[in-house]
Amino acid sequence: MHIPHAFRFGLAAAAALALAPAQAQPGFQAADPNTFVNAAQAALNDVSQGKAADIWKEASAQMKKLDKQSTFVKNSAERYKELGPAQQRVWVAVNRLILPEPAKDAKGPQAPAGQYVNVTFLSQFANNRSGFERVTYFLDTDNQWRVMGFALR
Repeated sequence: MHIPHAFRFGLAAAAALALAPAQAQPGFQAADPNTFVNAAQAALNDVSQGKAADIWKEASAQMKKLDKQSTFVKNSAERYKELGPAQQRVWVAVNRLILPEPAKDAKGPQAPAGQYVNVTFLSQFANNRSGFERVTYFLDTDNQWRVMGFALR
């Protein structure tokens, strides 16, 4: 299963979040969805403000295997170039996934086995466009949740 296609929307449980300045966060332990929502908000603020390199440095080792820092930074900048900064983000879903080992005969890129959490926001951007932003976290072997990837649709 490829990560971007593994996402399913949950019930829309909207709550407005302030767009406060943030700093890249190292791994964290989480006991509730609010921890993920707050961490994802901070990560998206950093990425949309051109601080993707900071996020990459603290990201999951699994993500670093899939994406070079220069590629991650470039792709992140391109995603937000036309949209401008987010004016508002409202979280709409927190989903947990547990993926088994990929089949030995699986074709194409496969997501690593393990535990994932997707946090999805409905976001309004400076140019009056809206879209969904998603941050995916992966539970690393040290039991710390770290960024595994971003999506913007």
